Amino acid sequence: MRLLAKDPPFLFILFIGLFSWTVTHIVNRALEKPIIEYEQSTPVNASDLIACKDENAIKSKVDTLTVTRFQVTNISQNSLFHDLTFLVVAKGGDIHGVRMRAVSPSVSGDTPEVCYRSHAEFSKVSIHPRASFMLDIGSDEKTRLSIHLKESSMPINLVSNNLETFMIKNEYYILLIFLLIAVIGIIWYLKVIIKLPDEELKN
Repeated sequence: MRLLAKDPPFLFILFIGLFSWTVTHIVNRALEKPIIEYEQSTPVNASDLIACKDENAIKSKVDTLTVTRFQVTNISQNSLFHDLTFLVVAKGGDIHGVRMRAVSPSVSGDTPEVCYRSHAEFSKVSIHPRASFMLDIGSDEKTRLSIHLKESSMPINLVSNNLETFMIKNEYYILLIFLLIAVIGIIWYLKVIIKLPDEELKN
């Protein structure tokens, strides 16, 4: 018991180092392939949607529309993606209006929004590293929407937010948290374990 109490916590430090290496390795491997992440949510505002080409009465439908937002993010560190076309397909209902909410100059599109009742296209889009934009789709209540990357200047993976994309976006904070845990663990070891009386160690 005395040996375990007085020796440095090698296993603890080894675990922190192994975990940090694993996180860094996974992120580096993931960044070797271009990735665009999308996250689906439901915003409230639908008042400024652009009507689809075969929809003439979107203003009268605004209060009854269900708006789905796709937040699209270029999670790479130094890759500019350009000439992208995103396609949103509707099943089980119709699309009535859309709006691309871009953050200039991180994201740009010359003629981004074109939609019909069955689908919507956002074309000629460029996304800088770590930039994001929102695609708002106004549709019938039970419409199921799916987003696809129709065209791009290079092979790109369009994926829903998951553990891999979370680690890519938050690598710095994950490593910082485990560094703080390691520091707190060592301080606790120095202040508590080493100072235990010999009588308690024998027990």
